[in-house]
Amino acid sequence: MKKNVIRIRNYPDFNNDMEELISDIRRSQGYEKEDNPPEHFAPRTIYIAKGPFLMGSPVTKGIPEYELPQHEVVLSAYRIGKYPVKNSEYEQFISQTKTPVSPALGWDGQRVPKDLGNHPVTGLTWYEALTYCDWLSKITGRKYSLPNEAQWEKACHGGNNYVYPWGDEFDPTRCNYGQPSVAPVDKYPAQNEFGCYDLVGNVLQWTCTLWGKKRFPPDPQYEYPWKDHWKDDGRNDLNPNTNREIRRVVRGSTMNSDILAHRCSARSGQAPEDRGITGARYSFRVVMSV
Repeated sequence: MKKNVIRIRNYPDFNNDMEELISDIRRSQGYEKEDNPPEHFAPRTIYIAKGPFLMGSPVTKGIPEYELPQHEVVLSAYRIGKYPVKNSEYEQFISQTKTPVSPALGWDGQRVPKDLGNHPVTGLTWYEALTYCDWLSKITGRKYSLPNEAQWEKACHGGNNYVYPWGDEFDPTRCNYGQPSVAPVDKYPAQNEFGCYDLVGNVLQWTCTLWGKKRFPPDPQYEYPWKDHWKDDGRNDLNPNTNREIRRVVRGSTMNSDILAHRCSARSGQAPEDRGITGARYSFRVVMSV
C-alpha cells in the first residue's frame, strides 16, 4: 500500500528508511519491482522504463566541450545493476571458469579476502568485464552486457535532470567521498529515486561505448549529440576485436575524485586493456535486456 508520509530516522535506521521511501516512490510511478534473480550469484537489477532523458551538460563554466551539447536521447526499457558487480559475484565466475586473477584485484590469489565480498570488484580490464557478462548470460539464460553510456547516465539521473544523482548540490554524505579506501556497495544510501547505489563516489565503471584514440577529446564520430539512430552508428560496438587502440567510455568516480567528477554527465575515455591506477581501479555494472 502506498504511503503519503514516511518517517526518515537517523543512523542506524537511515538506509532502511531511504530504501522504503525509494521503493514507495517507484511503485507510485509505475516502475516494476527490483529483480531478484533465481541464481544467488547474479547481480540484482533495477528496471528503467522506456522513454527520453537529457544527456550531457548544459553550458556552464568549467564544463568540458565533450559533454556538450545537452540533448534528448530516447532509450528502450532495460534493467541495470543495482550495484557495481561485487567481489562475491565475480568470484563465482572465477571459480567456474578457472580464470587467473590479476593482482590488481587485491584478492588472496583466486579467492576474495573475507571482508571484501560486499565490495565492488575492481582492477578489471574492459575485456574482462565483457567476458563476465557473456558468461553470466550463458549460465543464467538471460541477456547481460555492459551498459552503453546513455543507459548508465539515464540510470544515474534517476528520472530527474539533477547535476548529481541525488540533486543539484554536492552532498559528501551520499557517497564514499574523501575516504581512504573503496567502500562496500551498500555503505551509503541509494543515490537516486531509481534505487541505484554507487553510481558515483566509489569506483569508476566501464561502459561499452567507444570514445576514440586520444585521451581527450573523443574522436569526431563519437562526439555529442548522439545520432537519432544511435543504435546503428557504431559507437556501442561490443566486438572485442574492434581496434584495440580505441578507448571505451568510463563513467562514475572514485573516493579521491574532484567534486565535478561526481556529476551524472562526467565522462572519460580509457584504454580497454587498462585496469586503472591504485585507488582508481576500474569496475563495472551489468545491464540486462527486457
